[in-house]
Amino acid sequence: MLLNGEQLNNILSAYRLCWIGGRFGGHKTSLAFELSKPFLNDGYKLFTNTFSVWDDTQWFLKECNGQMLDEHKQLKAVVILDEIGVEAKVNQQIERIAHYARKMDIVYLFPSFWAPPRAAQVLTISYQFDFRGIGIPAIVYRWKITRSGMADSDWFMWFNPSSIYGTYSTRHPGYSMQKITNILLEATKQFETHYGKDGEGEDELYEVGAGDILQDVAEQLRDTGDEFQQAAVSFRRQRAKKLF
Repeated sequence: MLLNGEQLNNILSAYRLCWIGGRFGGHKTSLAFELSKPFLNDGYKLFTNTFSVWDDTQWFLKECNGQMLDEHKQLKAVVILDEIGVEAKVNQQIERIAHYARKMDIVYLFPSFWAPPRAAQVLTISYQFDFRGIGIPAIVYRWKITRSGMADSDWFMWFNPSSIYGTYSTRHPGYSMQKITNILLEATKQFETHYGKDGEGEDELYEVGAGDILQDVAEQLRDTGDEFQQAAVSFRRQRAKKLF
């Protein structure tokens, strides 16, 4: 149960890409599965590189018979890529698999200690406080959106996080992210082919080059500078109010 989390489903549906950060063992992956529940109950498939009883990957590959899109030409899926920050290094890798996130009806959840590329950080969720140390089964998180000059944030509390236990393995090392991205890339090719955009897809995830890394570093520095400037303006305004 999420207290003050009613709007999260709408936010996830609107922004589609969510990085869940925090310490190792900090319930990042557990929260990703909890957030996926309303979508799965609505008929979405689940693809994940985590060993999970909810995972539809093997069933899907056996049942789809090569046709990955549904009658509406959508994949309609939740994708949980655990520790994506280890394997994805530049924005182009995220953009390649999530370019048609809304058109193909895909929600991406990225629980990861290591920060993923900026393109995956459209919506971010961070750990704030764990009340279980004082006997209350609840964890507080804060979500934040910073995109195209827009900033919004709020908190929510997850009651009884142990209710999600058993849906995935915390011991199994999981699978390579490439297994899931192959599905996404093939589905993207089928989507493009259906709408006459044939021959533009790639069979493998975007290769990382030195130029790509330098470009992403430059973009991160620019974004950091913009955030610093916004914070400075906000501080000056607050200070002016106090002076007068």
